[in-house]
Amino acid sequence: MEVLGIERVGIHDNFFELGGDSILSIQIVAKANRAGIQLTPKLLFQHQTIAFLAAAAGTVEAVRAEQKPVTGAVPLTPVQQWFFEENFACGHHWNQAVMLEVRQPLEAVLLERAFAQLLTHHDALRLRFAPGESGWQQFNAEPGGAVPFEKLDLSNLLTNEQSCAIESKADAVQASLNLSEGPLARAVLFDLGAQQPSRLLIVIHHLAVDGVSWRILLEDLQNACEQLSRGLAISLPPKTTSFKQWAQRLVEYAQSEALHEEFDYWLAHLQKPISPLPVDFAGGSNAVAQSRIVSVAIAAEDTNVLLHEVPKVYRTQINDVLLAALAWAFAQWTREPSLLVDLDGHGREDIFPDADVSRDCGLVYFRVSGTAVDRRGFNSCRWLKGCQRTVARHPESRYRLRVAAISRWRRNFPEIALAPGCRGEFQLLRTVRPSSP
Repeated sequence: MEVLGIERVGIHDNFFELGGDSILSIQIVAKANRAGIQLTPKLLFQHQTIAFLAAAAGTVEAVRAEQKPVTGAVPLTPVQQWFFEENFACGHHWNQAVMLEVRQPLEAVLLERAFAQLLTHHDALRLRFAPGESGWQQFNAEPGGAVPFEKLDLSNLLTNEQSCAIESKADAVQASLNLSEGPLARAVLFDLGAQQPSRLLIVIHHLAVDGVSWRILLEDLQNACEQLSRGLAISLPPKTTSFKQWAQRLVEYAQSEALHEEFDYWLAHLQKPISPLPVDFAGGSNAVAQSRIVSVAIAAEDTNVLLHEVPKVYRTQINDVLLAALAWAFAQWTREPSLLVDLDGHGREDIFPDADVSRDCGLVYFRVSGTAVDRRGFNSCRWLKGCQRTVARHPESRYRLRVAAISRWRRNFPEIALAPGCRGEFQLLRTVRPSSP
């Protein structure tokens, strides 16, 4: 109920019909394993009700993971290799950040201790990168040293001055991360005075964090702060398979013969004739400076229908619904029957029986290329089903393609202009919540 954000769940209610998705399933698995109930994402997909899941729980062997800080050399994962192959002009400034509103008074010294524990507990936050003879290499640094946390007192400034000061400091922090020297994560607490809540900015380089990681980190930060405020020692949930071990297994998997055998099939699938998206200036500049953001929101009632009612009727998930809507909208604009897109995946698929990455932080996600279904002769219902079949076809092979697509074969892929992403539901924390300056 906590993960799904609903008041009641019956033992025969279907997890996915209640709005569950692959990202939420990872949270369910992590919480169950922490409570001593051994689950895997695969079990949850196979047994989608509590009644069926109860009979299957415990049939998988618990994965034993190293609980001490992991240090030393770590192989680059396929998506990390892609990052360095792109040779970005400002590679140090490829970050993700959240600005949180602190709902309850919290001593800065306690918050600093909690943040320091995150850096020790989650090895990926201590990653460092250095160029070598064979390309970029990464390693886990030892924990300890100065904590990249600071408090900025803005209580004497006017409201508009506070906003400017926060924006200026945030820009400086965003530009301060360093792949080689570190840190890859920084936190700043903005004290805005007694009349309004403080703000907490956390900036992490994308090579050390992804969407699923944020859920884990913020929950751990919340629990650590609560424990310290009650005078207790910090006790975070046990670590799962280390990012280092996961990267090693993934590199081996990417070089496996089975993966190579399937690549020709997928490459042929992606090279079907598909018209590029129409542009105003072919061959013109395509930089961030020329872009603009258009934000659209739908009502809470409509969101609830999409998450909880549509899956029941069409036996599908929200990802399929959003993909169908995207493909339909572009078809109305371009009058083209097919649409080629990059789909993001959380990358925590249950492919290694001796690995559990349900609580892993780091850049674990993958991007997989896929083609939306032909729209000719389809009404909206058949359109949704067609997209569902396209995404669902060869589920294990889709994960293999994610590994291959960001490897040396990527250059053989057609250029793709769209990369939609579904980030799942994000439950607000009890003490802090997302906020803008």
